Amino acid sequence: MENERDIVVKRLEQMSRKIDNIPNKDQILRAVTQLRLEKDKKKEILTQLSDEVAALHTAQQRYSRLSQQLMEIKKATVGATPQSLMSKLEEEIKVTEFIVKEKLSKDLIQLKRQHDIYSRVSNDSYISKTSVESLSSKINMVRNQVAVLLEKQKHSQNSSNDKLVPFRQQAAIMGRKKDAILDEYRTDMNKYNALQKQVEEKQLELADAGALDMPKGSDFKDYIGKLKQRNIIYKRNRALLSGLKSETGVLQRTLDVLNTKSVQLGVPQDAEALASLSVTSSKPIPHDTDNREELLSFVAQVSTSIASHKARMLPLLDELRPLREEAANVNAEYEEVKKTHDRTSAILETGTEKLLQTPLFQEVLSLRDLKQSAELERATLDAKQQIARMEIQRASGDTGQAMKEAVLAKIQDRERLAKQLKERHRQMKDSQEQSTRQKLLWSNLLRLLEVKEKALEAVKKNEGTLHLNSENRAQTLI
Repeated sequence: MENERDIVVKRLEQMSRKIDNIPNKDQILRAVTQLRLEKDKKKEILTQLSDEVAALHTAQQRYSRLSQQLMEIKKATVGATPQSLMSKLEEEIKVTEFIVKEKLSKDLIQLKRQHDIYSRVSNDSYISKTSVESLSSKINMVRNQVAVLLEKQKHSQNSSNDKLVPFRQQAAIMGRKKDAILDEYRTDMNKYNALQKQVEEKQLELADAGALDMPKGSDFKDYIGKLKQRNIIYKRNRALLSGLKSETGVLQRTLDVLNTKSVQLGVPQDAEALASLSVTSSKPIPHDTDNREELLSFVAQVSTSIASHKARMLPLLDELRPLREEAANVNAEYEEVKKTHDRTSAILETGTEKLLQTPLFQEVLSLRDLKQSAELERATLDAKQQIARMEIQRASGDTGQAMKEAVLAKIQDRERLAKQLKERHRQMKDSQEQSTRQKLLWSNLLRLLEVKEKALEAVKKNEGTLHLNSENRAQTLI
């Protein structure tokens, strides 16, 4: 801190010395203070102006957003009729009535049962181990009685009642599906209400914040387009920079080669010596004439090589110019096509969003729901029709004989199948002994061949010969 203080004091002293020599320093100081005040006022005015411009911009954006919302509301209410509104309200009323009467009533009954159970448990006194054992024994007894009653009910049911089982199962499946759909509907409605509350909260926050400038989809797409253009320019400049770096490397290597050769020829390296050499080059040099001649010859060789390289590069440059022009044209066409593509994609996205928000799309969704409900009603009516048909046939009395004949036919088929299976079992039993004997013979033959093979390998290892005598015994001769 003391060092900084000393530095500031020294600067002030220097400034005071500079100002002391000026004759009208008081006027200059007043002018400087006035200028500083005017600059501060200018900054304040500019900040106020920027704040006013920002407020105007936010007000314009809010006005545009509200006007857009008003237009969307008007578009949504263009095709709306009293009949359509009444039909939608009736559908909503039906759904809510169904939920209240069936789903909520079942849930309420279940909750009441749970409440009764909890109240009984809470009102009862302390349950001892003996009471728990007695209750468990009673529960087991009741469970056994229920199982016995269920068995009796199953045995007491006749064949006509058995035919109604699939229809009852279908009705139970439909009821379960309906309950699952209602649960999904309730969860979706809860999610929708929560999201609606979040949207309202966000809108209130935006209104409190003064309608901040929120970027739109088109602005974001323009920003992405600009980023892509800058990326292309960056890649182009990077390629140019890499080319320049490689060229500087080549030039640096040539400069190093020239420096080494100049050192070998005895040419001075500093600029003053080279200048003196250039000045005195017209005068005769008495001593280093050979080195000078070598230097001149080397310079001539370098100039000729440079000229030859330039001659080689000229046609390549001539070929490169049209290629660069073509590349620039292609890039320009690409940018134009890309802009049109982005524009059309944005238009299509906005069109699809508007189409999804149109009343026609909502009507299609409602018709789809009506179709599903109609299909469900049709399935239930078909099931009821089949049940009624079966009841009519049972009431007519003709089904008993037909069922008896069908049962007799099934019994005959089962007896025929049992005879076939018995015959097949007998055949398999007869062939089992023969197959086991055949398997034993083949296994013995396989073992014999393995033994012979091992014996031959052992004989070959011992460098002997194998002969078989009249009794088929192996003899080895060395």
